[in-house]
Amino acid sequence: MAKTVANVLTGVATLYYHATAGTAVGSVVTEVGYTEDGVNIEYAPTVEDTRVEEETMPIGHVLTQEDVSITCNMAESALANLELAMAGASRAGAVITLGGGTLQNFAIKIVGTAPAGATRTFYAGYVHPTGTVGQSYKKGGKTIVPVTFKAYKYASGANAVTWTDA
Repeated sequence: MAKTVANVLTGVATLYYHATAGTAVGSVVTEVGYTEDGVNIEYAPTVEDTRVEEETMPIGHVLTQEDVSITCNMAESALANLELAMAGASRAGAVITLGGGTLQNFAIKIVGTAPAGATRTFYAGYVHPTGTVGQSYKKGGKTIVPVTFKAYKYASGANAVTWTDA
């Protein structure tokens, strides 16, 4: 592959969400606001070896699992962001409650720069918040709300996530 300066990505991306899982990518327009340390997308496949007695090396590999996680630290600790981050949260006005045992579902997209100045969009139509959420108050420091989303496949044959350059 040739060295191409325009393919080196720099800069920030914007994280958007919609409270209805499966919402079309064009309708996912609510921003989470400022973040700390950017937004990270992690793809983690599990590949199993196919082995036979007569060979010391695997004769093939099989993809057995795929996980996609999206993490960020939201710098705006509004109640909407706290609700977004907590798996079992339910919000009515200015009150968040926990303990109902209902897992939230969202659609999310991340929009940033693609190589050569195009726009890159990551979209996951079905995600659950799954990470540990904490909140602190510090003299002279920001209150950060960490969030981790895990994408899941909602229907057989459907794409769980997409990346698009346009």
